[in-house]
Amino acid sequence: MRTPDEAYYIGLDMESALHPQTILCYEMNGKELPENHGYPLRLIIPVKYGVKHLKRIGTI
Repeated sequence: MRTPDEAYYIGLDMESALHPQTILCYEMNGKELPENHGYPLRLIIPVKYGVKHLKRIGTI
């Protein structure tokens, strides 16, 4: 996965990607995800370190 500007990317194993707690977040508190929280899409993987919580996903 890469950020839209391709300045940052991460690799992700399939087991973590398919984990039941892994989510792709597009809203927060019933509203569109704010830019400072990763608009338009943010990856959250509770079983990984925060470095894997990629903000602003551009390519999967």
